[in-house]
Formats: sequence, structure tokens, C-alpha cells
Amino acid sequence: MAKPTALSGSTLVFAAVCGLLATSVGASEDQSSTDHCFRNLYDGLGNSTFMQFTKEAISMDYGVQGSFKSLHCCAKGYRSIEWLKDGKAYPWTSEISSLILYPEASNQTIYTRQVQAADAGNYTCVLRNDTHKIAHHILLNVQGNLPDIPLATYRPHDQVAELGNSVRFYCEAFVGKLGLPDAKSEISWFQIKDGLEEQIDGEQITVLRENGQNIGSYLKISHVQIHNYGRYLCRVQFNGAAHHLEMYAGLFNAPIATEIDRTLTLYHTLAAVLSAAAAAIVVLSIWCLIRPWCLRRNGCKNQCQIENNMVNNGCANENYGRQNSMGPRQV
Repeated sequence: MAKPTALSGSTLVFAAVCGLLATSVGASEDQSSTDHCFRNLYDGLGNSTFMQFTKEAISMDYGVQGSFKSLHCCAKGYRSIEWLKDGKAYPWTSEISSLILYPEASNQTIYTRQVQAADAGNYTCVLRNDTHKIAHHILLNVQGNLPDIPLATYRPHDQVAELGNSVRFYCEAFVGKLGLPDAKSEISWFQIKDGLEEQIDGEQITVLRENGQNIGSYLKISHVQIHNYGRYLCRVQFNGAAHHLEMYAGLFNAPIATEIDRTLTLYHTLAAVLSAAAAAIVVLSIWCLIRPWCLRRNGCKNQCQIENNMVNNGCANENYGRQNSMGPRQV
């Protein structure tokens, strides 16, 4: 029987440190997953009870086999939330998916500490209240290695804002865990003017998910001015500019669009008035043309009626006189 091997003090300390590190990493990932649906929410949600998403809903996500992974469906105003994978309702067997609910996040999050190839698929969260249902789909791709370039998980959407209003853009990409100590990922916003990249006077907020596997950025412009209108670029890169992803969105020039709408409305109103006036002129012209004929026709009718009356009266008088000249009839 082999004797148990005694562990040295340094070995025990090393093992304890490794355990603490693993626990702290897991805790940070758990904390990030728990807080994700409670940070960086849309402005103006207030005390609204309407069922709605509370932040940008991601429809595409990635994971590296063996790493931590979580999916989110951040919302409010729902009475129940249900998760499905490829049409199969939660809970799932390990053959379908290893992701489980995170109760601390009000069931808005599902996660796994070690994502596997079998976890890839189409996940759906279904929100319900007493009258409505909202379904959101997330396609999860599981890779064996880190990506060569950042992979888009949320592309920014075009926005429309009037002068003085606020607006926010969001972009996000999956970069995976970068193993080298000096390796880092970066994300930045730029405004494109005359084909050149310019710095933005808005607020840029960088956010990380999955312990840095996903990197995103909010661009917030609190008071839109004329120079803010135009095209915007979100660039994500790691290990230098050679590994980068570019995503674009536009802020539409609402004041010009409003002025055009007003001009078109004026034109349409003027056209309607002119059309009505033209129609009235046509009707009046036709009336002026047919009125003399009508008068003549009515005059002829009246003259004929008078003549007929005169003839009838004459005939009646003649008959009456003839009867009187014959005298009384003999019986």
C-alpha cells in the first residue's frame, strides 16, 4: 500500500492561492452577470409599468469552449419570463444545454461556468404579462479558439433626434480572453466628417462582460447640436490595429427633415387650394355657357305654355258660343 505523499507548506499555500483566485474570478463573473440587467439602463424608464426591454437586447453572442458564458434578457413590467433553447423549454438536460437560470438576476440571466459545444443554438426568452407577450432570440455560437478579429454582438442603430434632445448609441463585440499580459482590447467612437475621423464631444462609457470577453461602449450625447448630426464609427480592436472591427451608425438631421416636411405641407395645401379654385372656375364657366341656353329654353317653354293656354281658352269659348246659339234642346 503506497504511503500518502506529504504536501509541503509552499505547495499548500500555492494551492490555496489558486483556489482563492479561481473563486474570485468566478465571483467576479457571477457579479457581472447579476448586475448586467441593472446597469446602464435606458433613460426615462422611471416608474413605468409597461412591459419593455430596459437596455439594448443582444441577438448574437459567442463563447470559447470551456469558459464562462451568460445570456441576458433585461426587461421590466413582465409577470413571467420563460427561456427556451431551440424550441425546448427550460430546464434542460445536459445534452441540450448546460446553461441554468440565475435567480439573483430575476431570471433575466442564464449562465454556465464552462460552455460546451452542445450549448450552441438559438435561445429565446419569452416575456408575458396579463395581455401581451414579447419574444427575443439570441443565437449563441461556441468556438474552440479565440477569434482572430473581434466579432460583432451588437451593431449600433441609426438614431433620429431633434435639436436639444438626448441620444445614445451602443456597440459591442466579442474578443474572448486575451492570454498575453500585455494584450488588451480597445473600443472607441468617432464621428466621420468629410471622410475623416474626428473626436466626439459626447460621453463614451466602456463596459465589459464575461470578465472582459465582451467589450462594449455607450456613446451619449446629452444635448444634440447641429454639428452632432452625421455618421459615426465604433471601432473595436485588440493586439493592435491589425485585428479590428468597424461598425457604423448615423444620427439623422431632424431639423432639416422637419423643415422639408413643413415646406411639403405648405405646397400640398397650396395645391389643394388651387385645385379647388380651378374646379370652381370650371363649374362657373360651364354655368355661364349653359345659362343663356337654359334661359332661352325656359323662355320658349313659357311662351308655348301661354299660347297653349290661349288656344285652349279660345276653343272653349267657341264651343260655349256654339252651344248657346243652338238654343235649348227639345225633349
